[in-house]
Amino acid sequence: QSTFSCDSEGTSSFFSNASDADGYVAAELLAKDVPDDAMEILIGDRLYYGEYYNAPLKRGNDYCIILRITSEWNKVRRHSCAVWAQVKDS
Repeated sequence: QSTFSCDSEGTSSFFSNASDADGYVAAELLAKDVPDDAMEILIGDRLYYGEYYNAPLKRGNDYCIILRITSEWNKVRRHSCAVWAQVKDS
């Protein structure tokens, strides 16, 4: 089982993922690219968001979807995370 650290900078993409147990980034959105401060993304839609591929979910696997907000001011970076959804036996 993978352990996610909200402050980790070394997040991997789907294609650089070492094993099925490791987490990966599925999307990266800049605030300026989100229309009207609202946007829907279908998890696993096989599209690219930023430089990250939103890979299809594998049947029979459990997933924990984490939303991470990153802000930067005066070269100081801060992260805030929330468990967005848990998918069992997709």
